Amino acid sequence: MSKKEKAKCCPGCGADQIKKASLVHAEGVGLSAGALAGSSGINAGIGVNASALALRAAPPKRGSAFKNFFWLLVIWANGFAFGPKWLGLDADTSFPVWWFFGGILAMVGVVAANRSEAKKVHAAALAEYEKVFMCLRCGTFYKPFEDQTGSRTV
Repeated sequence: MSKKEKAKCCPGCGADQIKKASLVHAEGVGLSAGALAGSSGINAGIGVNASALALRAAPPKRGSAFKNFFWLLVIWANGFAFGPKWLGLDADTSFPVWWFFGGILAMVGVVAANRSEAKKVHAAALAEYEKVFMCLRCGTFYKPFEDQTGSRTV
């Protein structure tokens, strides 16, 4: 067996029966449509069915663009409630208008920055996912043609 053929073999059991993880996922996911008729009317629905193996071989999920949005919103709202006191202004003084517009711009900026970061991270994770194979005999997920130490048991 050549070195290239041996690199394809499973590091767990040594079998050469492998399949790409993306193909395992695609084979186990199906789309179903149906209609249900009852006394109150007809209801149509569409659903996605996935096997347990397909869920194990699923591609990485994309991160949220709103991960820091909540905390920025809390700080912004507290600024309205306690801002005059923090700045040493009278209790009757309303908070400056720049806080309102600045807070909105900061929130939009944070969401935009998180979105572009999530896009880059997801693209890198998908590139790594495309290298993952699954052994059809023992179920080990691994990356062939590498040092065989990065096996991933899911």
